[in-house]
Amino acid sequence: MKLSEWIEQAARLLDTAGVSFGHGTENAYDEAVWLTLWQLGLALDTNLNLETIASRVLTPDEQISLKALFDRRIQTRKPAVTSAEVAHRSTSACITGWIAMKLGRKLTWDPAKETFAGDEAANALRSRPQRAPYGIDHMKK
Repeated sequence: MKLSEWIEQAARLLDTAGVSFGHGTENAYDEAVWLTLWQLGLALDTNLNLETIASRVLTPDEQISLKALFDRRIQTRKPAVTSAEVAHRSTSACITGWIAMKLGRKLTWDPAKETFAGDEAANALRSRPQRAPYGIDHMKK
């Protein structure tokens, strides 16, 4: 079975099972892509439109591991497999990219401090005012 065929089949499985999304994916196809690429150890930004990737034939062992992963996903209803750290870093990458795009310039991000080095305008865009009683600022009080 080709990679593209598996993803289509897996998306149908997720859709038929009626699992929920919203932990980084919005639909069955995106979830199938993310879980498949993650399970196979491929880059999560792999271009599936490239014929060489889409036509890649899955080994029998890969098919077994993918089937087991999707069965677990459907049976447990747990969202996509990732740690809080990976999810945080993935979100940080998107937000820092958005800030750089909004400001129209390159930025230097310090992942340890989670700030932009010497750029107050960029740092000001890292968060926005929170509405009471929601948000972490209001939970601390």
